[in-house]
Amino acid sequence: TLEILNLSNNFITDQSINILTNFIKENKNLRNLNLAWNQFTGKNIYIFFDAVESSKLLINLNLSRNKIGDSLSDIISNVSKNK
Repeated sequence: TLEILNLSNNFITDQSINILTNFIKENKNLRNLNLAWNQFTGKNIYIFFDAVESSKLLINLNLSRNKIGDSLSDIISNVSKNK
């Protein structure tokens, strides 16, 4: 099973948020997800946020160097609850 996924620097945009959301929901063993240096903004981030919140094992989520803004602090807060 997949526990670590590094998708950093892949030009992933907000249009891919549904794909990532489904991936997180289906991969229950994912512990580390690196999405740094992509092209995310705050648009539709709450769809992604719901998937992250439902993931009980995800303990490391890297969204640095994206343009998410204030939505990021909500996501970090919920991921930290999994520790």
